[in-house]
Amino acid sequence: MSQHICTYCGKEIEPDVVYCPTCGSKREPELRSCIKCGKVNEKEASFCTVCGSNLAEQEIVAAAEGQAIHHLTNSMALASGLKGDAPARTGAGWLTMTRGKIILLGITVLIAAGLSYYYYLLQISNTFVEQSCKLAEKISTTNQMLESDFHSDIVQEKILAITKDIQLSKEDLNRANDKWSKVTCPDKYKSQQKMIVELVQLEDSILQQVPLILGNPLSSKTDTVLQNLKKNITLAKQTADRITIPGVEPKLSGNLLVVPDKLSIYCDEQRRANEEKLKKLAAFNEFFRQMDSIIHENDSAKGDLGSALDNIRNGGYTWADYFALINDGRYTRESLRSQVNNLYAPPGTEALQSQISSVLTQAIQYCDLIEAGANLEYDDDYELANFKYTEARQLNSKIQKDYKAFTETYHNRKVFLTNIDNM
Repeated sequence: MSQHICTYCGKEIEPDVVYCPTCGSKREPELRSCIKCGKVNEKEASFCTVCGSNLAEQEIVAAAEGQAIHHLTNSMALASGLKGDAPARTGAGWLTMTRGKIILLGITVLIAAGLSYYYYLLQISNTFVEQSCKLAEKISTTNQMLESDFHSDIVQEKILAITKDIQLSKEDLNRANDKWSKVTCPDKYKSQQKMIVELVQLEDSILQQVPLILGNPLSSKTDTVLQNLKKNITLAKQTADRITIPGVEPKLSGNLLVVPDKLSIYCDEQRRANEEKLKKLAAFNEFFRQMDSIIHENDSAKGDLGSALDNIRNGGYTWADYFALINDGRYTRESLRSQVNNLYAPPGTEALQSQISSVLTQAIQYCDLIEAGANLEYDDDYELANFKYTEARQLNSKIQKDYKAFTETYHNRKVFLTNIDNM
């Protein structure tokens, strides 16, 4: 027949015995109750299924306390019996009895002190495990957040929300870590404590690296940060798997590596997009460089043909000089218009090209009207000549108005289209 062990004195007792024949303690039930939270656990359970407390340690403490009380009760009874049976003892007998009481009292005090210290160590252990569990939960929650935020492809509209989630998770993790760091660690968990410290440091690095990559996808240094991020995630997973404190389970699944993968794709996309922007910017810069040259040449070639006609009438020019001046003006504007029409206009600049081409065409027509008027005046047909001159002046007013509108639009579009942020 199998024997059972008394939880108070440690002696073997028969299975059907209710009270221990050695210490008189009542036999414990088959179930194991947790002293800390009151949960009734199965007999085979080593740790409480609710709070994680060590049931065996609780029973040892309870047994030790029971033994102390039992011995103290017996000692008091013995002392009382001795006192009643031999009240008149003196001398050596009395001294022997007094020494026995002192020794017994000392043993009792030592047992009580040992139990108190053991209970103190148990409380330290339970507190450390409890705070470690809470810290592990924060770590698990942080990694679940990262997996969720990077489950799909990264788009610009999501970056602000992702950054905010990371900042809040970082703050929560720091608070949990600060509270855990203030808890005394039992000697048996010292190696595990180092692993948890290492894990928290890795998690903190991960939470710093992700926003850094999101904010600097074009930097060449980002590639190094990406490599370190992947390395930190792998190390964090390995470290978490080595933590064996009961109930402390920081979860880092292999799926967390999706974070650097998605970030790498995002950086590649941003770099390709930036290359396209740089190409567009180069095309715009070249367009405006050539347009600036055309505008400068047009402004330099402007001449007051009306004033030159007055000089002819006053004898300052000959008609041959005047007609040569008109031909030079027409040739210059035809050349400039040809340059404009043959100029590659990037998308968004076609209207500017059309505007300046129209102004130059009107300027050529103006030269034609002036020349026609000069020919009529040279032939002494002053009436028709004045009609052409009037028509030329009206066209010139329109040219000046259109050219002013063009230069204003041209300046605004140039400022906008040569800024890469507007690509």
